[in-house]
Amino acid sequence: MSDQKLRELGAHIEDSTPMPAFDDLERRARRRVAVRRTGILAAVVAVAVVAGVGVTQVADRDRQTSPSPVDPIEQEIEQADDVSCLTPRPNCFASIHGWIVYSDPGRSGIWAVNPAAPDSPEPSIQVTDGDDEEPLEWSRDGKKLLIRRIVPRSPAEPLGMPHVELVVLNADGTERRIAQADRFLDGSFSPDGSQVIYSGYGEGGILSVDSDGGTPEILLPAGNEVYNAVISPDGTRIAYFTGAGDHSHILRVMKSDGTDIRVVSDEWNEAGHIRDLAWSPDGRRLMVAGDVGQAGISIIGVDGSGLTRITGGGGADGSDTGGGLPAWSPDGARISFTRGGSLVIADADGTNATEFNHGVSGPWNPLPLDH
Repeated sequence: MSDQKLRELGAHIEDSTPMPAFDDLERRARRRVAVRRTGILAAVVAVAVVAGVGVTQVADRDRQTSPSPVDPIEQEIEQADDVSCLTPRPNCFASIHGWIVYSDPGRSGIWAVNPAAPDSPEPSIQVTDGDDEEPLEWSRDGKKLLIRRIVPRSPAEPLGMPHVELVVLNADGTERRIAQADRFLDGSFSPDGSQVIYSGYGEGGILSVDSDGGTPEILLPAGNEVYNAVISPDGTRIAYFTGAGDHSHILRVMKSDGTDIRVVSDEWNEAGHIRDLAWSPDGRRLMVAGDVGQAGISIIGVDGSGLTRITGGGGADGSDTGGGLPAWSPDGARISFTRGGSLVIADADGTNATEFNHGVSGPWNPLPLDH
């Protein structure tokens, strides 16, 4: 994301009065109607009992009445409330094992979609209800979700770009902010989930912090601009880009202690933006998405070999013929990405693509799909 886009986003947030999303207003209205209906039914039953009419007779008459049609919006709302992290529970991720989580541009919060059901009428599940949130990565045990959140400045602060936070959402619905910057942040979990490795464009360097919060440790001192830092599945290496944010991108890899830095590729060393960088689950390949050089989604070996273009073109949201928001399936056999605003799942080489009628791409929950 360029500085100009962030400044525009900051101005938009500062100049606007926060309003509840239309979907939120509609949900609240529907719940109020449901409460009123429940109250009316209770009153009818009470009057029937007082009048000497058995409750059984009332129930019999209800059974003879044709059931009202199921409202798909209300059905989605009820399901979301029942299985998401909107209210504290021992494990609010239990019903989305193996699912893809994503941020929906048209709705608040983070949502989940079943990758095995491209045409299913089963609705997406709402996981959170915050504004301007994007899921970045799951911990390997599926008990933590790393989220990037954009937060407007307070009225007491000087005008400028909004704050960007990294937040860890736990399975019990609690969360902890672990990093904050005035510009872009990216991050990923260490293999055991105890650390988050992150970088921030404009902040400089690569840092590590406990996933429960604490004082960051500098792994790579500030120097060139660093962005899209992600740690390998075995925790031994960190891949990242250096450059100027919108040009001169160089893909690099270093050991997780900040030593042995080497260049993987300068194939993206042109004007444009790098959108995403992700390790394959086996730690042998890197997937890159952007609108520069090898535009769209490409996969390259960690040693710089085998550069393969999976999709062409594509903006941040995959709005044209390319793709955005790429992610690997837990076994590395498939990838997901967003194209034309829709979720697409394909084999790891981009073939056998299936387009969904709902959802967009994001990180896959690593636990086995159980429904």
